[in-house]
Amino acid sequence: MNTQITYLLKMILLTLLVISISFSQEIFDKQLTIYNQVKQLIDARYGQGLDFEYTMFDAQIYYSRDEKIQDIYGTLSGCVLFSAYRYSSDAMPDTFIVGMVKGGQIIWDNFPGSEKCLAGYGVYGELLYSQDLNNDGEIDLLFLRHHRTSPGDGIPFATYINILSWDGTKGKFISEEMAGSAECELIDTDGDGIMEIRTEISDMQIPDDFKTSTYPYVTYGWNGAQYGLWPSVRQVPESDFIPANRFQATVNCKVERINNNFIYTYAVSNHLNSKQKIEWIGVEGIEDASNYYAPSPWSSGTSIIGGRRFDVDFDKIRSAIKPGKTLNGFITKSVALPMIVKYYLQGYSGHVCCSTEEQARQNILTNSVTGYTLGTRDTSVTFGSVEWCDTLANYANQSFTLGWIKTQSIKDKYLNYFASAKTKLVQRDSVGARTVLQQALKDVDIDSTASLSSEAYALLRFNTEYVANILPQVQTAPFFAVKLISSNGSKLSNGTLQYYDANWKDAVNNNDGTFSINTTKTTLSLRMTYAYGSQQKSNVPVNSDTVIFQTVNAAVQLKNSNGTLLDTGTVQYYAGAWRTFGTTSNGIAAKELLAGSYSFRMTYAYGSIDKAQNIGSNNTVLFSTVLAAVSVKNLQNNPVNNAIVTYYSGAWRSFGTTVSGQATKELLPVNLQFRAKLGTAQADKTQNLSTNPLVEIQLNVAQ
Repeated sequence: MNTQITYLLKMILLTLLVISISFSQEIFDKQLTIYNQVKQLIDARYGQGLDFEYTMFDAQIYYSRDEKIQDIYGTLSGCVLFSAYRYSSDAMPDTFIVGMVKGGQIIWDNFPGSEKCLAGYGVYGELLYSQDLNNDGEIDLLFLRHHRTSPGDGIPFATYINILSWDGTKGKFISEEMAGSAECELIDTDGDGIMEIRTEISDMQIPDDFKTSTYPYVTYGWNGAQYGLWPSVRQVPESDFIPANRFQATVNCKVERINNNFIYTYAVSNHLNSKQKIEWIGVEGIEDASNYYAPSPWSSGTSIIGGRRFDVDFDKIRSAIKPGKTLNGFITKSVALPMIVKYYLQGYSGHVCCSTEEQARQNILTNSVTGYTLGTRDTSVTFGSVEWCDTLANYANQSFTLGWIKTQSIKDKYLNYFASAKTKLVQRDSVGARTVLQQALKDVDIDSTASLSSEAYALLRFNTEYVANILPQVQTAPFFAVKLISSNGSKLSNGTLQYYDANWKDAVNNNDGTFSINTTKTTLSLRMTYAYGSQQKSNVPVNSDTVIFQTVNAAVQLKNSNGTLLDTGTVQYYAGAWRTFGTTSNGIAAKELLAGSYSFRMTYAYGSIDKAQNIGSNNTVLFSTVLAAVSVKNLQNNPVNNAIVTYYSGAWRSFGTTVSGQATKELLPVNLQFRAKLGTAQADKTQNLSTNPLVEIQLNVAQ
């Protein structure tokens, strides 16, 4: 058996060798025929003695692995490009002729006049690219011309880049004499779709005006008429970022489930008005996928920014997504549910700028077209069913923002479904929650025809279905539900709830103003704490009803002796310590507090007064000032004018200056020390303004 297998393998290899030799012979024979044909045409047209090089485009395009040689307009089919030259060692300029052969005849050449354009001391041409560099609808042939720097054999060569534009019947040179080398790349420095030429140059071939800031690299560009070294062309360092985001694109994702796997299929559309074709696609959040597929010749792999990438190699760049085109079939398979992730797209710029991994990462993050699509969830992150309802609602909101859900009413419908399911889950009504989610699933199928994109359908369908399936199949004992609301009915999320079961225990805080208690008791004592204040309910029956704690809008007012509201009064309240309440504005400071008795403190004009009140009975706490009047008289009981009056409240404060023997000021009705002073005469008096707001002081003065 082994002998037979060995013999069979030898025969197969021998057959392949014969086929290869035959194929190679066929190529050689065809090349020889073309060589003889071109030589005869050159000898007949220009005379004998010219050496020549030629490029048979049909073969170049077929065998080109880097796709530098292209025939995107079909104008090179059957054509042979030749360059004919006279290699001499004297000081006479050599002849250098460029021409095109097709159908057994020379259909175009640049002779006469070649000396003007391409004079030198022994030259030949090497074709580097055939592409439409300037987007004018004609193919451009970029070739390298080797130029001896002085007459004679064995002397150094300089190299220059020339560009020939070809329309299918005639050509024209569209470049200045541009120093360059075979180390030449096409790049798009400004993302306008017109390629620049970046090449490495050497000292011996460069005059000083060619030496740029990026030497030995120089970048040539198009000025609307010719390629050359123009001031408007950005000189590109070796590691510089080239714009890769000069396009508009759309990414669509469809998800289907096959057995236990989700199949994510992406279609990428490059808009018609884009300047660049798309060569790189990155999608976050699909590291856990088990299989990846890309339409040939694209490939896939792990993205440097996380997730998955799809890209087309430089040698297959004609397969990049051109403006106005869509490419489908980027596929990944995973067991993970869909979620909203970010995508990154990069256009073809012709330049690999990044020498380090971090540079490559920053290039993608800052130099891409981005948007949102679907990827896979991190399966290591788990949610409870209540949190899942929040996630579903978030998906609905984001889908509406992204245009995946078409109308507000459709979005609101699903938000209501998920809110209702969450409420039932908080109450441990899993059967009721499943019923709500199953109705949502029916509507997803109905709405998918007109109101939901493929992305919104996948998000809502598969995630809702998952939540419905993980719920218990039988009804469990309901949670005891409690909520805290404000005076206007809005839920307050900053409260804490305890219940008494042998000792005070913390209830489950849902962080949305609701609380859950899992207990077998029939009655409980509850204590709600909010804004440092507490309220307790005793012997509360445990049932399916929601127990409500509600705050009151405590309003503290400050009025003067005439009943006019006063500003700048500072209010505190006591709840374990003195807490900030607020400052009166338009005479009122307000705060939501649990009903109960509090001590309030009003500070105004450096004086303070306290007042205790049950805001459950009356939520308006009123403080009033009195019009304090200080009367200053001399020993003869005559009014004293211009006496300076102060009062002590932590320090001596200004009260006023007497006019007709009196000064007045609105003050809180508290006990204060007053002082009147005129010249060297001074007298003090302490008085409680709540008993008598008129303070009489006598000075020993002559008035």
